[in-house]
Amino acid sequence: MQWVDVLIEPLEKDLSGFSRFLSNQGIEHRIIERDGKQVLLAPVSYNPEHICAWLKQWNEGIIQVSEAPPQQTVSYFKWLFTVRQYPVVLATVLLAILGWMTTTWAGAEVLRWFTFQDTLIDEHGRTYIMASTSNLEQWQWWRIITPTFLHFGLLHLLFNTLWTIEFGRRIEAAQTSYRLITIILATGAISNLCQYVYQPDHLFGGLSGVVYGLLGYCWLWGRHHPQSRLAPPPGVMKFLLIWLIICMTGVLSVIDIHIANAAHVGGLVSGLLLAWIELNFKTRLQNNDNN
Repeated sequence: MQWVDVLIEPLEKDLSGFSRFLSNQGIEHRIIERDGKQVLLAPVSYNPEHICAWLKQWNEGIIQVSEAPPQQTVSYFKWLFTVRQYPVVLATVLLAILGWMTTTWAGAEVLRWFTFQDTLIDEHGRTYIMASTSNLEQWQWWRIITPTFLHFGLLHLLFNTLWTIEFGRRIEAAQTSYRLITIILATGAISNLCQYVYQPDHLFGGLSGVVYGLLGYCWLWGRHHPQSRLAPPPGVMKFLLIWLIICMTGVLSVIDIHIANAAHVGGLVSGLLLAWIELNFKTRLQNNDNN
């Protein structure tokens, strides 16, 4: 789907009500931030003059909708029908599925090429994880990010990919695909490094560090710019933080579920830090423009 710029408004203007009005009219649209402005995008098939006329009527109070925002729900099946709008999210999910297939069926000889640490396979085919990263010193830099896509079970895969869809599509719709790629790579690499430092002789993998990175990024950005619609649905932040605390207690190890807690924490902190850096950078740019 091709999108065109329809409106350009200051960041200070709250377009959330007008966005709800457009949604009620069945008009697909996006509101993104670009060069310190809000830009409303609509498909090329829509007449931009109609939207501009509606905005004028909205500003004059002629048309309005309820002030209560619509309840945000995790709509994974709706996402499947609009998947072309989220190419980075789709690519991430497909890589995660390939990573799960690798850990499930490919065998140790293939898996060893994607782990963060070096591995040793004995004559019986058993795999041993070594607290060493000499492979990284041999220019095998892909190992910094590839553990992000390895998953060790179907539930592990489903949990991580569904949350990646929920947060990733928000960023890709409200900002850009390139921004989402940067966040995934940065939070994935940092969370993997944190987990290795914490438990260098343990095999780890999964998108959960990225999930917490996306959560932190969306929460902080949405807190400062509610009109961006990046904020997680109500209760999600609390749920995932409670889950993080439960995992850190080690109680799940009793039922043989082992969690990469350092990756979770590293991902969350790095996601918050990325959002904080971007928010401060944009604030400085706006101050310079005003001066």
